[in-house]
Amino acid sequence: MAIENVIYQPQFDSHINDDRVIITLVNGAVPGFGSEHVRAIKFKRNTKLGNHWREYPEIYGIIGKAVFTLEDIETKEQIKYNLVTGDRLLIPPCVALKVEASAGTIVLTCSQQSDRYQKTHKYDVL
Repeated sequence: MAIENVIYQPQFDSHINDDRVIITLVNGAVPGFGSEHVRAIKFKRNTKLGNHWREYPEIYGIIGKAVFTLEDIETKEQIKYNLVTGDRLLIPPCVALKVEASAGTIVLTCSQQSDRYQKTHKYDVL
């Protein structure tokens, strides 16, 4: 089982004022997690994406609002997280995800694999 290893940290490390929004995603606080690949996604409109699982863990951070629906691919157990600016989510291997993000939201993701296509598998999270 894998879904019990999800780590949700609301307002992990963020600073917001009139000039800027800063969030921390990776800072050595997750033992054994080193990042090889970092991506940023900005949603131009309300969007759904994901519907896959990976063979390696990933950390997600957010500026804006999004609902992350996670599903353990073995047990089919599901859990939803309503992420907002500054929240951080560690998704372990073998946990599928679906993301529903609001327009203007930025999602950041850090993973331990730079070639995500080799170890990524399509999966419909309903």
